Amino acid sequence: MRGSDYLLLLAMCVTLFGFSLITPRILTTHETVHCLNVREMFTSGKWLIPTYGGRPWLERPPLPHWMTAAGVAFFGDLGLERAYRIGSILIATLAVMVFAWSVAGCWGRTIGLMSGAILATMREFAAYAAGPEADIFLASVVTIAASLLMRALYDPRAKERRSGFLVGRSWLLVLFFALLGATNAMKGPLFGMIFVMLPLVGLWLWNRSLSELRPVIWLWGWLLTLVSGAAWPLLAYSRFPDILELWAMDYGLRWRSGYLGEPIWYYAVEQPLNAFPWTLPVFLGLITTARSAFRANKAHDGIRFLWCWTLLPVLFFSLFKGKHHHYMLSCLAPAAVFAAIGARVFWRYVQTWPNWVRRPWVSIAVAGVPGAILVYLLQAKLPGPGWVHVAWMVGFPITCFAAWWVIGRRQERLAFLGTCAVAIAVHCAVYEYRTRFAEDYAGDRVFIEEVRTTAADKPLLVLNEAHPHNHPLNASWLLFYVGEHAQILHNVTYLRDEKYSMPEVYVLCRASDEPTLTEYGNVRPVVQSKKTRFEKSPLDRYTLYELRFHPYLSRVPGNIRMTPIQATGRDKGPYLDRTLTDRAEK
Repeated sequence: MRGSDYLLLLAMCVTLFGFSLITPRILTTHETVHCLNVREMFTSGKWLIPTYGGRPWLERPPLPHWMTAAGVAFFGDLGLERAYRIGSILIATLAVMVFAWSVAGCWGRTIGLMSGAILATMREFAAYAAGPEADIFLASVVTIAASLLMRALYDPRAKERRSGFLVGRSWLLVLFFALLGATNAMKGPLFGMIFVMLPLVGLWLWNRSLSELRPVIWLWGWLLTLVSGAAWPLLAYSRFPDILELWAMDYGLRWRSGYLGEPIWYYAVEQPLNAFPWTLPVFLGLITTARSAFRANKAHDGIRFLWCWTLLPVLFFSLFKGKHHHYMLSCLAPAAVFAAIGARVFWRYVQTWPNWVRRPWVSIAVAGVPGAILVYLLQAKLPGPGWVHVAWMVGFPITCFAAWWVIGRRQERLAFLGTCAVAIAVHCAVYEYRTRFAEDYAGDRVFIEEVRTTAADKPLLVLNEAHPHNHPLNASWLLFYVGEHAQILHNVTYLRDEKYSMPEVYVLCRASDEPTLTEYGNVRPVVQSKKTRFEKSPLDRYTLYELRFHPYLSRVPGNIRMTPIQATGRDKGPYLDRTLTDRAEK
């Protein structure tokens, strides 16, 4: 690839991912947990074991937090929401660049440039590249590691020729083995490695030979993977031996059911949606390369590896009942290569159509007008004022016109770049719409501002949600946006903690928690959210209470040990009040 190609990809990534810095949407609860981990690393100076509200939070290793912390340190503001997005944007951009470089070295400049641009504009990748969450860091590192492996194996000019078990290897494979192990410090043991190891095992079984994989049969490389992969898990185990229970629960629950229990066909539906708007080209690319992949004399051109990387993780993780669409971020990259191949096939086919069919006005009649009618019929269910609905009704035909016009260009480069430009414009428009008019946290944002101005004269305690119908991550959203002034209560019994011996505190919790608070003192509601995200009744609304402790309330030390499973809310306790303990056990 040329320098101009990298500049073009950089411009696309900055526009697409960096748009979130202009009008940032509110962070989700998963993102605020990550951001709290980072903020507490800065305030505590402890960088090896992430914490959430001071509790050990071992669901996520620290490497993604360090990458996020780099952006926060650059801005020097722990409360600046934009600063927490920088790390995600940078690592996702790097993954796009390295992946394009690798594909270009193996299959040519055109496919390389197209593959990088397609990966950047895939719906799921673009969405997570703009948010501070561990999944985009894991997916990016997996993509970079697999890209280095591809370049070492399939670039005819840089192909690894030394294959001895003890003989040295190129820097590509050394870095590959180091990054492969480092995935254990991204999200958890083995999860990221599976996305690379499964394709290698599948390739070996498909070829019925190790000749293609001989460069990776290297003692020092696997020792490097072992060292880099075992470093953080061993450190965490040395400090929290019961982390083994957390890992066993993670994998065991996801296999049996998990809180995200989904049917076996879940990924067969979600992964095509993840690849949007390149879903059809991906399938065309798979069909186009199928003959090459299944021909014996084509076994060493890398197509089989791409097939294995694209499909085997999806099939393997479909066996688990605990599923989530973002788990498959790590195998979107190879699908981008098939999308590039399929897009070229489709574009060449379009060139054979009659001129009247390729005219963009046809797209308005076929898709634009029906789409506008559909928006009109659904406008009552679409959030936002009336002028927004009119904008969508006008914008839909214009988008169809523009997309069909660029696809019909005789110049392949213009057709492809024009399609990417339309995809970026639509992504930014949808992002802006969701930020301004379809925000689930709108009522809570107003509530948080009222809390910040009201609860400044007394300690502010945020009650962790441990009820069966709530979620332990929700408190992170309140903690992050209220600011460092707030502290978490692991459960309501921690109101007995001797460090809260002052006469009055503020407690931020659900309205349904008010009867429980009365056991510890006299309560007075101060502020309540007009509407809380996903509320089913007014009892679910966030409420700020002023709590005056009963003078006879006994105090106990609150610094008792908490297991990793208890910290994540997957196990009961610990409690400072035996009465509530008995109640929970019942």
